[in-house]
Amino acid sequence: QPGDIALFLRLQAIPRHRSTREILATFQTMASVSAFLHTYLAVDLHVAEYLPPASEWDVFRFVNLVFFALGVSTLVALFFTTAPYGKYSRSGWGPTMNAKLAWMLMEAPSPLVFALTFLIGDKNTNTLPGLVFATMYLVHYINRSFIFPLTLKSKPYPVSVAALAVLFNIPNGYLNGRMIYHFMSTYSEDYVYSFQFVAGVAVFLFGMRVNWSSDAILRDLKEASKGEGYKIPRGGWFEYVSAANYFGEIVEWTGWAIATGSPSAAVFALWTAFNLGPRAVSHHKWYKRTFRAYPKERKALIPFVL
Repeated sequence: QPGDIALFLRLQAIPRHRSTREILATFQTMASVSAFLHTYLAVDLHVAEYLPPASEWDVFRFVNLVFFALGVSTLVALFFTTAPYGKYSRSGWGPTMNAKLAWMLMEAPSPLVFALTFLIGDKNTNTLPGLVFATMYLVHYINRSFIFPLTLKSKPYPVSVAALAVLFNIPNGYLNGRMIYHFMSTYSEDYVYSFQFVAGVAVFLFGMRVNWSSDAILRDLKEASKGEGYKIPRGGWFEYVSAANYFGEIVEWTGWAIATGSPSAAVFALWTAFNLGPRAVSHHKWYKRTFRAYPKERKALIPFVL
């Protein structure tokens, strides 16, 4: 606005006798941005006091956008390489650590950050929908962070991969929690009777059930093998897909996105698919290469489809 421009010019101590047209012409002919900053901004060391600070909402939207872009980049990258843990463990990824400890350290930031956003939140912390959402998120991650790792009997885990997981889980906990408990409108108590809420929670619980039961099948299979190597998983949703545990987790977070109606939850659901989808395809190819008797009708990730 003209008033803002005039204020800006006064703050920068630009001579008042110069016309706006002359000043703009000067700006356009600047040889570099650094010259402009030195000439017009370095004059007043307190100029930042007059510039509007970026709001948390601005930062939040930027982080959400970057988070989504990184998810797309991860999807592309994982079609060319496979994360080096589990059956794909290999050298060249730096030092390793105990797998149980790695899972705890890399997953724990998500529920901790989410719980913090709930505690400092000013919306939905006392509503029934908000309490249900907190329960859904924290039950999943308490299991993933502190219960599931204790059942692992895996090879050492690369520290670099664990560090990347931490860099995912911290912003993910913040984006999901802060959106629900600060930026979104308050859910009405009647929202729990809406089709969106009921359908989303049902999908979430179904996905969680598939995910947990599939993890149990893999755990029991590993214990039964007694060090004899990998076996073909059977039972449950493994009769339909090679990566039933991944299928369950993708369904789970899709239900979360539906129930909450949160853009950040939608990004999380997409991120889950971007990250686990390529690995499911790798699993499927590995099983088919390794076992001649591998069921031909079994798909990689989506029953009867993919």
